[in-house]
Amino acid sequence: MIRDEVSRQIAATPETVWSLVANVTRMAEWSPTVERVEWIGDASGPEVGARFRGHNRQSGVRWSRECVITTCEPGRELTFETVFRDSPSTRWQYRFEPSDGGVDGVPRLVDSGA
Repeated sequence: MIRDEVSRQIAATPETVWSLVANVTRMAEWSPTVERVEWIGDASGPEVGARFRGHNRQSGVRWSRECVITTCEPGRELTFETVFRDSPSTRWQYRFEPSDGGVDGVPRLVDSGA
């Protein structure tokens, strides 16, 4: 099991930062691995149960993962799990707390089973 956490102070409101992260179709703008992301099924935005597919590339290797949003609290938290072989695999959690001068943003790789 892998766990990692990073905290960054950002000069913006929690709502502003959350809205950027929750727009998962923009992940490729910030991630060196993600090439593109698309909502799948009836999903068109962040809500619990919404699914999206991330298309990734690293060191010449490409792969895609379906993901499902498990926590969606605007301005506070967005959590999603990747799905590998019909089971939850990796959980990504983004929490935002107001602080002096903006927001503390904490992206967290909670666990990885695959």
